[in-house]
Amino acid sequence: MAYTIAITNQKGGVGKTTTCINLAGALLEAGYKVSVADMNNEQRSAYKWANRGDDLKSIVTTISDKKPRAELDKLKEQSNFVIIDTAPELMTPALKAALISDLIIIPCTPSPLDLESAEDTIDLIEEADKPFILLASCVRTGTTLGTQLRETLKKIGDTFETVIHQRVDIVEAAITGQWVGAYRKDSKAHEEYNQLAKELINKIEVVK
Repeated sequence: MAYTIAITNQKGGVGKTTTCINLAGALLEAGYKVSVADMNNEQRSAYKWANRGDDLKSIVTTISDKKPRAELDKLKEQSNFVIIDTAPELMTPALKAALISDLIIIPCTPSPLDLESAEDTIDLIEEADKPFILLASCVRTGTTLGTQLRETLKKIGDTFETVIHQRVDIVEAAITGQWVGAYRKDSKAHEEYNQLAKELINKIEVVK
């Protein structure tokens, strides 16, 4: 059975779908079987991303937020990892995704509002008694904000050492319906997501 990961934060614009798609791509490149479950019934961001191209169509599917467990179990039968993209805000669908997952990843940008949102998200996740890892994302390149954000996040919970920076390659990959490693192999963004995937695999040994 697959290891299930929900990507969530109660605030939009923190890179949930970007994390979902590119982490999935990096895990695929590492040799794992991966499914992406788009549970954002309003925006369907991951599904739309995949359908702009051909490479990701076979791994990204939409699932209902009404009774997601049955659909999720089918995906788990054919995968090593199932990654769930959730709606902004911790509405019922996002809470359901957290409850049926083995791990929650919380992307967070350097914005003070996003930091507050991450703390609120953690409060709710802890009520569900689920492990989580914070991720510094959407950080401007050429600044010290990434290191500062990562150290701030470490004060409120387990945090990836990997920092994901804002890069044009990531935006262009989304436009073409690819993950960044397929769009621009060996780019800085490709390296960061590969590093994130490796770190995740190592951390899972601790989280299990």
